Amino acid sequence: MVAVALSVVFAAASATAPKPAGTYKFDRSRSFKAGADDTWTALIDTFADNDWAIGRLEKDSGIITTDWMLLSTGQADEFADCGSTPGSTNRSQVRFNVRVRGAADGSVVVVNTTFRRLRTVMNASDVIDCTSKGVVEALVHEGVSRRVKRADPAKADKSGRKTVSGSNPLFCAVTAPEVGICYQDEPACAASLTEGAAPCDRKVAGSCFTATKVLDESKSTTCAVSIKDCEARRTAVAADPDYKVTPCGIYRAKAEQK
Repeated sequence: MVAVALSVVFAAASATAPKPAGTYKFDRSRSFKAGADDTWTALIDTFADNDWAIGRLEKDSGIITTDWMLLSTGQADEFADCGSTPGSTNRSQVRFNVRVRGAADGSVVVVNTTFRRLRTVMNASDVIDCTSKGVVEALVHEGVSRRVKRADPAKADKSGRKTVSGSNPLFCAVTAPEVGICYQDEPACAASLTEGAAPCDRKVAGSCFTATKVLDESKSTTCAVSIKDCEARRTAVAADPDYKVTPCGIYRAKAEQK
């Protein structure tokens, strides 16, 4: 009799054993040609149009977060993979942590999501973590893309250098006349300073190039206080066969243009 009872228990456990969630590859960040201010506005409009209630809004740091929000069954299955448990009833939730930051050629939006499911089987409940499929991240990026105002198209001067505009000034760690690396984020500039160095200088223009890593196509932009310094930094990176680099162009803060 005991053996029969145990076999029933094991059979029930096998029938409700959860199927594990899969793995998904997708981009949490996307670059936009628009400045950080325009992108920030587009992001807020995207949340409003999707009826996602914003919990925390910090424009200075570019952060938007939400509390846990309930998903419909269709949304839950489309947005996340929670595995599966036959015979269970489920309630799924999502919360967002999204950041907008300025970049030399526009702005970047990074979308982080967390999914969870309240699962009930035979009157026993537990909460499980779920895996994002990347669908809702793409939904946010595409919503922003439709709404942002594109930055002015790059224009080449007589030397062939392209000029691009952005919403933010540059903050430069100047180490010698016309020499110094620049950032669009003042704390990042301050963090790069050596002990005893002069404070970061605010600049309305600089010279920048973009380096693309050949193996994974990841990009990084380097800006300097002068074209000469930019060219020197570009030459050093271009010597590395792992990278492809663009010519040094000119960056100007929109607010300072006449």
